[in-house]
Formats: sequence, C-alpha cells, structure tokens
Amino acid sequence: MQPADEFDPSQQPLPIPPTWPTPPPLPPDVMPQATTVQPPPLPAPAIVADTPCVGCGYNVRSMELTAMCPECGTPVAATLDGGLRHAPEDYLRRMVLATRLIHWGMIAYCGGAVFFGLLGVLFGDWLSAVGLPAGPMRGSGGGIMLWTLIIVVPVITMLLGFWMFLTPHPGMAENRQPKTARLLTRVAVGIAAVAALSTAGTTIVAATRTGATANAMAGMGAVTGCMGCAGVPLLLGLLLPPLAIVTWLANLDTDESSAILTKRAKRLYWLLPVLVVASPAVGYGLFLIGVFGSIGAGFGGSGSRPDTGSAGFIMAVVLGCGTPLVCLIAAMVLIWHIFFHTYKLLSRSLQARLLTVAAIGTPTPQENRDEQLGNS
Repeated sequence: MQPADEFDPSQQPLPIPPTWPTPPPLPPDVMPQATTVQPPPLPAPAIVADTPCVGCGYNVRSMELTAMCPECGTPVAATLDGGLRHAPEDYLRRMVLATRLIHWGMIAYCGGAVFFGLLGVLFGDWLSAVGLPAGPMRGSGGGIMLWTLIIVVPVITMLLGFWMFLTPHPGMAENRQPKTARLLTRVAVGIAAVAALSTAGTTIVAATRTGATANAMAGMGAVTGCMGCAGVPLLLGLLLPPLAIVTWLANLDTDESSAILTKRAKRLYWLLPVLVVASPAVGYGLFLIGVFGSIGAGFGGSGSRPDTGSAGFIMAVVLGCGTPLVCLIAAMVLIWHIFFHTYKLLSRSLQARLLTVAAIGTPTPQENRDEQLGNS
C-alpha cells in the first residue's frame, strides 16, 4: 500500500506551453520572392578556321561573331552568312558583268540563229541576187562564215559569263561552298569553249577552201561531223552552268525576293535540257532544209531550187523548225527571266553597297580599334 501523502509525478498534469501572438500577414508588395541564380553567360562563338573577312579579306580567325573586323568595320557574322549585303564591291561588279554577258549572249545566240537561218532559207534567192551572203543553206562561203560568227560569238560570250559568275563568294562558309558544282562546271565551260572555237575554225576553213556549191556542201558535211563530235561538251557547257547558278542561288542568304527567285529557278531544271537540245535542233533542221532544197527533193520543186510555195516546203519548215523553235523560245524566255532577275538582285545589292559606303564612309583601322576599345 503506497502512502497517500507520497508524491507521484506520473499523476501530475503536463504543463501548458506558452502561446505567442500570430504576426500580421505582410502586404503583397513586401513578400519575399524566390530568387534563382542565373549561370554566367556563355561566350560568343568564335571562328576557329582561317576565314577571310567578306569586306577586306582580313583573317578573322578566333574572333567572336559579335565583333567587328578591325580593318574595315564589317561585322564578323556577315563573313559567314554568304549574303550580298556586305559583299565586296569588286565581287558584286564582277557578278553584274557576268549576268549581263550571259543574258545578252543568250539573246544574240537564239535571235541570230533563228533570224539568219530563216533569212537564208526564205530569202536566199534575193540575197544572192543582190550579192549579199545568203546563208549556209545556199552553199555561200560568206554566208557560212557569217553564220559561224553569229553562232560562235554569242556562245563564247555566254561561256565567259558563266566562268565569271562561278567566282567563289568571299563571305560564304567553306562548308556551304558548292565546290564540286563549280569545278565540274568550269571544266565543262572550258571544254565547250575549245569545242566551239574548233568548230568555228573548221567551218571557216571549209568555207574558204571550197568554191563550188557541191564542194561547199561537202565541206559542210565535214563541219557537221566536227560539230557532232563537239556536241557533247557544248551541251555540257551550256547545261551545267545554269544548274550551278541555281545551286548558288539556293545557298545564298539574302532577302525574300531571292528566295522566290531560287524557287523559280529550281522549277526550271527540266527546261534546261530542252534549251540545249532544241537549240541545235533548229540549226540542223534549217541545214537539212537547205540540203534537200539544193538537190530539189522533197519539196515539190524542180531543178536545184525549192519551190517555196509548195505544201511540202511549208510542211518541212513547220515540222523541221517550228516545233523546236517554239520549245527554244519558251525555254529561253524562262531561263532569261532567271538571269534577268539575278542581274537585278546583284545590281540592287551593288547599289545598296555603294550608297552605304557613300553615306558612312569606310572607317579607318584606328577608328575601328578605338570603337572596339570604347565598347569593351
């Protein structure tokens, strides 16, 4: 039995903890906000390979993309975009001249071939009567040489324009340069130029060394064989450059108008073979008309002259020349459209470049260095 007066701690109540007043809530404008620690900004990417400045050729290797060229003040980022806004003035002038040579050479080639060929076939008698070159279809030495000049000179002009147009863009990154297309195209252009000149030389020799009509036509047979051998490189020389130019447009970073131009150019891929196939078809069609007309066969005429009013002659002209001529004109108009708008694009870029230089001037290297030191 436990005594009644003995103290038992387990029977005592627990002490009541003290209570503290609840603090009033803070207003929203002084509530503590959660803060996050931002990582330090990454350094701007730098150019790790030897790269010439698009404006002056200065090597901008190891420079940041946000920097400026210390020699000419051109943004370093513009060196890699491959556009035309910061392209050198001499490069833009070269490209403008190349496009002029190309599209005027195309106009002269097609216009001269069609006009002079039809002129010799339809009005050969009158031209011969007044002592003018009647064209190669009449066996005239002067006509053969004139025909050669009308055909070969525009072809050489176009090939020269193609060669100049394939100049590497100084501001396009190496991994975007169409090196393979440029190499193959320049090889094809060189071979085509040699083939065109050799064909012209053979034609002129055949025209000057043969006197009679029969001998002249025999000489033209040799020329035709030479042109057949040179046909493949000529076709490659006329086919590959437009494809390479379309590739150049596809890799060019400019404004929205050039993007539309690139889409149009890609749609015309299939017209390029039509162009280079239909063009010699016109010439050979006229040549065959002249040959058949000179022997008096197939046109309903008598003697050595064709009857230009007969149904057979008209049918031969329509079928032999009309169809490829229509294809040629359609393809030439569309292809010329591409080169013409390319010329406008380059001219606009050159004009903007000249206006920019005239407005702000070309800063000296010391001014560029002072500006960079001030910004840093």
